[in-house]
Amino acid sequence: MDTMLFEAAEALFADVCTPKAVHAIEAGGNPLPMWEALDEAGFANALVRESHGGAGLGLTDVFGVLFAAGRHAVPVPLAATLLARGWLDANGHACPAGLMALAPLGVRRHAQGCQAARVALGAQADQVLGVCDGQACLLPVAEASAEPDGVQRSLVVSLTWPSQSHVAPLGPAAGLLDHAAAGQTALLAGAADRVLQLSLQYVQERCQFGRSIGKFQAIQHQLAVMAEHAAMMRMAAQIACTAGPGKAPVAAAVEAGMAVCAERAGQVAAIGHAVHGAIGVTVEHVLQVYTRRLQQWSTDLGSAAYWARRLGERALTSTHTALDVIRCEVQQDAAVAG
Repeated sequence: MDTMLFEAAEALFADVCTPKAVHAIEAGGNPLPMWEALDEAGFANALVRESHGGAGLGLTDVFGVLFAAGRHAVPVPLAATLLARGWLDANGHACPAGLMALAPLGVRRHAQGCQAARVALGAQADQVLGVCDGQACLLPVAEASAEPDGVQRSLVVSLTWPSQSHVAPLGPAAGLLDHAAAGQTALLAGAADRVLQLSLQYVQERCQFGRSIGKFQAIQHQLAVMAEHAAMMRMAAQIACTAGPGKAPVAAAVEAGMAVCAERAGQVAAIGHAVHGAIGVTVEHVLQVYTRRLQQWSTDLGSAAYWARRLGERALTSTHTALDVIRCEVQQDAAVAG
């Protein structure tokens, strides 16, 4: 992980994305002031080529930024905009101005128009980069009606366009889902890291029977298990985000990363709430901000079973084990990049 980028992002998010600011936006507050502050840092163009006004970095380089975004539950589509612009630029498309959301699992056509279901932070975006009939497309959010998913304080909406004419095909959507999923693993790992940090802090402060609850062996066991899950998620995410400037992530690594992170996200959330007790589920406590995102992000782009099945199918067509398939493909990608 690029330590300098991570520290810069961590400092910025800590200043701008405070729990109070996150709560305000989730309650319907204006996200533009936060976005403007984040946009000035230039992170949204990190994956765009230097000749096109970006930093010319790769997924490997920006892992720390995405990890920090997960750690602070950034309530504006900074990560999606960063990833969308990177994919568009790498595939020879112009990057539109403004915020972007991702709908790589498909934009469905219907008799009256088309719909993108369960788009994270979709209502805050100016454009949605999605996939329709195997083609990448950009859709203007201003022309769509937004329906919340019904979860309290959720920023996920389903967007419906009244006409199919709003779909602007860009070309083949090859690699868009894997590109988005690689970034999602970093967000999941960051949120898990924050839940672990909050839990460690809480058990030191909360006292029972004259001593902090962190002294009890049962609590220590739960924290040890959570730490294992969080560390595994971080390692899997870093492998999933192995890609140089302009390069696509290794498909097998993304599949393994999402399978690991999506499966363990729920376990980290459950242990976090077990350690905190009833206080952790209250709106006033910050824990539920991160556990809600762990639950959401672990299913936004397909469940753990979906990604495990994809990896399993890949391994079945090879003479190697699943682990060797990942190792070989990552090594081949590194050799080509070198």
